[in-house]
Formats: sequence, C-alpha cells, structure tokens
Amino acid sequence: MHEGEHPALGEMPDGVEYGTITRDSYAEAVSKLYDSTPTRVDGVPYPQLKEGAQMIHNDMSFSVGDIAGAGRVVFFSPKNRKALNGFLLQQSGYMQLPTSMLTDKILEALLPIMESRGIVGVAYAHGGRGSPDLITHQGRWGVKTLQAHIAKQVASILRVLHHEFAHHNENMSEPPVVLMGHSQGGQIVAHELSEPQKYGFSDGQIRGAALINSVALPHSQAMLRTPGFVMDIARRTLPDVIQSFWSGDGLLLRDNDAFRAFLGEGDPQSSSSHRMTTSTLPAETAWFVQTLTSGTSPKLNPAVVRGMPISLVTSVDDQLMGAYAQKMTHNHVVKSGANTLWQEVPGRHFSPIMLTGDESIDRVLEIIRGNTAAFTHSFQNM
Repeated sequence: MHEGEHPALGEMPDGVEYGTITRDSYAEAVSKLYDSTPTRVDGVPYPQLKEGAQMIHNDMSFSVGDIAGAGRVVFFSPKNRKALNGFLLQQSGYMQLPTSMLTDKILEALLPIMESRGIVGVAYAHGGRGSPDLITHQGRWGVKTLQAHIAKQVASILRVLHHEFAHHNENMSEPPVVLMGHSQGGQIVAHELSEPQKYGFSDGQIRGAALINSVALPHSQAMLRTPGFVMDIARRTLPDVIQSFWSGDGLLLRDNDAFRAFLGEGDPQSSSSHRMTTSTLPAETAWFVQTLTSGTSPKLNPAVVRGMPISLVTSVDDQLMGAYAQKMTHNHVVKSGANTLWQEVPGRHFSPIMLTGDESIDRVLEIIRGNTAAFTHSFQNM
C-alpha cells in the first residue's frame, strides 16, 4: 500500500495527510493466486484460481482450497494465529471474484482481530467464480434459483469448516461463524440471517455479521430511489439485460461499462480499477431485474438476529445504494432487534473495499478506521 517513504499506517496521526496511495498491497499479492493465463469460455477470458496455490503476505497467509460442491475458495489466516476458535465467511458481490474483499482496506482492519481471536477466513463467490467449473448460463436465474444454488454451496463449505474445527478442537460443537458481504454479498448474508438452517447453519452458529454497502433491506427496489441510478446505470445496461434474457447467458459488464456501473470514481486506468473492471464474471439477469422491480431482499429473522452484533458499513456517496436505501436498511436491522453499529465512510460503492485510483492516505486511513470499528463490533461474540 505504501509509496515512497510514507510512514506505516499505524504511525499516522489523525488529520495529517502525507500524500496519495496508488497501490493496493494485498490485492496485488492475492492476484498471484490466479493462473497467469485466464480460462476462456466461449472466447471470453475469466480468471481461475490455481489449484493448491499458497502464499504469505504482510503476516497473512493465503491458500486456495477446492471444496466439492462449492468450487474454489481462498482460505486466509494471520500467520501468527495461535488457535482456531472460529471462522469468517466472506461473500463477494455481483460479478466479483472470491478475492474482491482481500484488500488493504479490509485486511489491514481484520488482521489484528483475526489474530487475537483465532479466526480463519474463507473468501467465497457463488457461480463457480474463480473455479474451472464457472457457470456462465445463469441469465434466467431469479432470486429463488440463486439462493437455492448458494444454499447448497454454503452447506458444502460449512461441512469442511466443521471437519477442520473438530480436527483442532476436542470440543466437537459447530464452529462459530461471522458473516461478511459486500453489495449482493451483503444481501446474501441477510438471506442467511433470515433462514440459517436452509444454508446449513445450526442454531446459534452465526455470531455476528458485517454488511458493506449491502443491497438494500428489506426492499431492494429502493435502489431506484437513488438519484441518477435509473438514467446513469440501469438505462445503460438495458441492451445487455435484454440480450441476457434472450440468450440465457449471464449478464456481464466489463471495462468502461463496469467502471461506470460499479466504481464511478477515481482513475479507470489505475491498477485496482483495471483489475476489477477486466475480471468481472457472468451474473444473474433475472435477479437484477427482480431487485429493481419486485425486490429480492429478505426480512431478517428477529429470532435469529436479536442481540446479534451486526455492523453496517456504508459510503456517503454510494451511487447504487443511496441515502434512502441506507437509512431503510439501518432501520430494518435495528427493528429486527440486532445490536447494530452503523459506520459511514467516504466514497462510493466500492470505496470501503478497494482503492479506486490515487487516494489520499488521509481518506484510506479514515476508511480503515471505519472498517476496524465495524469489524470489532461484529466479532465481539467470537
């Protein structure tokens, strides 16, 4: 992350700006977990995680695991972790790779929490993303089909985590889990909090959650109330949506279309922006249309979330989930009885998880501090 002779992040006093950050250290590192030559499906290149790949970067270890029924995921853990006391399950957003949240802004905040509490993370994205069995024909998947698919995959992941936990602990109880998701991944977390048994979780197994710029709860069509969204994003994607419905292929936005829809700020030629906009994957068109019309977000189950520490991280200028959607989400989580923390950070939809160009160290520090407060809250019961 650091450029030139800038001091380490932890050494910078509040309110002091030393320059700009142009490189995402963790994101650059984990990109090496992918094959150098992307897999091509119908002529389109898609990144594929290398089987058995391993690496250590900035005191965090990473390894690629192949889970039957779920595809390839990335396990990540502090190098100096002394025990295994639970797991973090990260769930990526629309069209994003499993490594979408393995970035400086997220991992700088998570590392000390995971180290002190004995946590192993699992970075997962549905639809075979990052795997050799990538699904590309999900254009007609609606919310029911999508969630049924995810439920099977998450249950497969949990079986592996249970086995690993039992191997390290004489106590054979189900391992505690904290959930984290960005955008559509946040909405998936909400579905899991609504019906945990459907996804393979046992009673009380989920101990906390962090929703980062989540699709709005409980009525996701509130996205249409975000200023400029209809004209600037939905209208631009209409031809792609129609083509996806017609063909059955998954919706895919790349390059300038992906930059306008997802990022909307910073330098499109920066390494972080370029990596994201050229590595998107096919996603569900029917889900997208349902989200904007009838809604695809669930109501949280008060019996599950009452007293549970749930953090909301939102961006003040989010072009997809505007102020109305964010307020509605917060109100719903509070009314559901959760122990709720709402943390606002600068930037737009992807700002909490990745660099979007040359960012001031001051702004990056503010985001990391916000994420740290949110994640500390989410992990308090671990």
